Amino acid sequence: MQRGLKTEFKEGDSGDALAMDLVFNGLISETDRERVSAYINQKIGHPVS
Repeated sequence: MQRGLKTEFKEGDSGDALAMDLVFNGLISETDRERVSAYINQKIGHPVS
């Protein structure tokens, strides 16, 4: 299994996609995922669903 961040995030990807990638790679815990996702969405101006 190859570890590493997903190399391509397209415009329109949500913070949740990146947050899940961080959880998968062990960089953040599952409990932090929602908070990190919300922070990323706020910074990139992604609409919150």
